[in-house]
Amino acid sequence: MHDAAALAIHQSELARVNQRSEDKDLTGRAYRFEGDAFCSSAKFAAYENALGDKFVGTVLQDSAANPNAPLKSTPHRGYAAPN
Repeated sequence: MHDAAALAIHQSELARVNQRSEDKDLTGRAYRFEGDAFCSSAKFAAYENALGDKFVGTVLQDSAANPNAPLKSTPHRGYAAPN
């Protein structure tokens, strides 16, 4: 079963990311489109939960996507490119 909030990172790697973020005062920045099926709002929340105040997430409106993008499935909206 697919877990929409699952992070593709091993716990030991996540611990290293958090430690390095603290040691070097680094912040992770992430963007997702509002209707993004690949990076769901649950996954975004999981990153925020895992990284705390070292995570800065921004949600873009779907209308901000490039309508002429080479891959029509972008911005991860979950629909296939027309033939």
